Amino acid sequence: AREPKHEGAVEALNKLLEDETYRLDVSKILENVYATNEQYDKLVDILEIQCEIESDPEAQVELLKRIADIQQNQLSNYMGAFEAYARIVVLDQSEDNINQIEALSDVNNNPAALVDVYHKVVEAVYDADSQVAFTNRIADIQLNRLEDVAAAEQSYKDTLEIAADDATALNA
Repeated sequence: AREPKHEGAVEALNKLLEDETYRLDVSKILENVYATNEQYDKLVDILEIQCEIESDPEAQVELLKRIADIQQNQLSNYMGAFEAYARIVVLDQSEDNINQIEALSDVNNNPAALVDVYHKVVEAVYDADSQVAFTNRIADIQLNRLEDVAAAEQSYKDTLEIAADDATALNA
């Protein structure tokens, strides 16, 4: 990665990031500088700042997707990409996001981390169908990937507390 031509100006902008008044505007300027100069670690940091400032969940998801893409494709940091998707699926449980985090879990060979993420999803969603779906996913991972029968049984019991007639849990 190249160093920016105007290093002094970039340093001054970084200092301005500390001032809440200018933080978003300065982060957008630095985003362009770091993208142009292929300084991907710094670009991720700037996108994280924008994500902190952003209050709209859909906009947060888009920023986190950019972070995940940079982590995976520019930095070859698959755990960093997984962590970004962990935050995404708590906000948005679309099939595409679930497929992405499951693929990253496979790449990182870390099904226990995926279970942790799905526990956070269960806590974050309010509709019973989503809670049941993710509790069953947790049980499936515990049983088939982690080979933890006792934990899987508890997860199926958790499912039945949410929906006493859930066929997946009843047949497990």
